[in-house]
Amino acid sequence: MRFQIRPGMHEKDDKGEQHPPFGDWQLYSHQQAAIEQILAGKNTIVSSGTGSGKTESFFIPILNHCLQNPGAGIKALILYYFYSASPN
Repeated sequence: MRFQIRPGMHEKDDKGEQHPPFGDWQLYSHQQAAIEQILAGKNTIVSSGTGSGKTESFFIPILNHCLQNPGAGIKALILYYFYSASPN
């Protein structure tokens, strides 16, 4: 899947000039499905196990939006529920 990002970014990726951790990174099927829905403007719910990449499902479209809309100003507001299972 290729996202609509700034011109030249894919060329850098093709030349291996992007940040190394992203060079061979593959999305899980639930991430790809969620990202496609979000980029299509649809409300989306992702439900999967702990550590399965739910955060990336919404954060990748946010980063994509920020890259497409450079400049000053608020691009996104993330309200993130933090649950700690530890008895502190």
